Amino acid sequence: MSQTNENANAQLLTRDEVANILRCSKTFLYLHRDKIPRVKLGRKVLYDRSVIDELVKSFPK
Repeated sequence: MSQTNENANAQLLTRDEVANILRCSKTFLYLHRDKIPRVKLGRKVLYDRSVIDELVKSFPK
């Protein structure tokens, strides 16, 4: 699959959705914004679902 197609298929999540997945607060996400890749579109902050999934997989079990 080409890079363009991969980007087109990327699922973007809101801060609320990511906080729910990671079971953390939106404040936590803000305080760690330099460690979790995100995209800003105007005033919206969005996160790539695949990046968040990889982050969850890296957590100790």
